[in-house]
Amino acid sequence: MIEYCVPDSDPETWFPLKSVPDADMEWLNTLVSRCASDFYHKRDGYESRWPLDFLIRADGYPTVRFCVDVERVAEFYSFQIDL
Repeated sequence: MIEYCVPDSDPETWFPLKSVPDADMEWLNTLVSRCASDFYHKRDGYESRWPLDFLIRADGYPTVRFCVDVERVAEFYSFQIDL
């Protein structure tokens, strides 16, 4: 089982990660990115002030901590108004 925690949000709550990537050279970074995406989209992480620290724990491995930032891209929309 793989779980993650966002201490700034709730240091006592661990969320399970259901979709786990295959092991490869970028496995851990991919895993952290998936945790951040899960938190952002499913746990109201879009309301948080980023960057955030993430704790990752998996059966048989020590807990690791990562700092994750999110890149936001401004999108602008326009429409013509009558004068």
